[in-house]
Amino acid sequence: MNSLSENSESLIYVLDKLQSFDKKFVNVIFKLVEETMKYITNNKADAEGENEGFEIKEESPNHHHSSTRPQLHQNLENKIRYFHTSLEKLFRQIVYNPNNENIEFVLNILYYLEEDHWNLYYTETKKKLLAQIFRLNNIQALKQALLRLLGKICVFNTFIQTENFHSVIYNVLTLNYPEKNNNVMIKNSWVLANLCANLKNFQVFSVEQNQDILLMILGYCGSSKEKLVSNGFRALGYFISNNCDEMLCQILTYKNSKAKEVITALSEIYLKPFDSYSVKVMIEI
Repeated sequence: MNSLSENSESLIYVLDKLQSFDKKFVNVIFKLVEETMKYITNNKADAEGENEGFEIKEESPNHHHSSTRPQLHQNLENKIRYFHTSLEKLFRQIVYNPNNENIEFVLNILYYLEEDHWNLYYTETKKKLLAQIFRLNNIQALKQALLRLLGKICVFNTFIQTENFHSVIYNVLTLNYPEKNNNVMIKNSWVLANLCANLKNFQVFSVEQNQDILLMILGYCGSSKEKLVSNGFRALGYFISNNCDEMLCQILTYKNSKAKEVITALSEIYLKPFDSYSVKVMIEI
């Protein structure tokens, strides 16, 4: 953490003057910020562990430096706060303009934020990000970085509990489901699995939206690609356990063509593990 304490102010100084630098140099600076964010995230537990059980004792003649450690710790906390608040000011401007050539760097860096970072430092960036998700998703070059970030923030209550967040994610998932790019498909299935794992009330979606979600899940379950299958079955388990019985019944009995599609897809997934000579439970369609 000392390297962060010594270098964060220099990084922020450079970031404040990005417009005057060569593009290649700017790329290097953003990469340094990303590595710094990784460092903060990966060493957070260690830093907390070092201070666990630490007490501030009264200074005595034999303990001249008893107050230095908490002071050093406070200085480090102040520098981390300065680091985040300075980045937030820069990021919310960049996120607001999806055509900014540095937007992909920002999405990659935001991926390393933990929930308390979003709550403490990045509230404005959060608002700007949610408002720009559809526009960002329409830029093919940004899809993988965006989906990677969405998969991460789907596990945070601060996003899950945000009004309309679920509908934003639903629309992104349905828009990207037909994608043929393998990496986009994998990341989209990961976002879907994380949403199902962390959303405790699927009644925020209509019956037809629940049907769409289940059809996407079953599509991934039936894929020939291992990572899609893994994310699909993970999503399926959570979708069933986090949904209510009433909604699950409505998904299968709702008077529309999707109900039949769901039953057909479920029967195919259920029967897939069995060999042709195995005993099968046949579903009457």
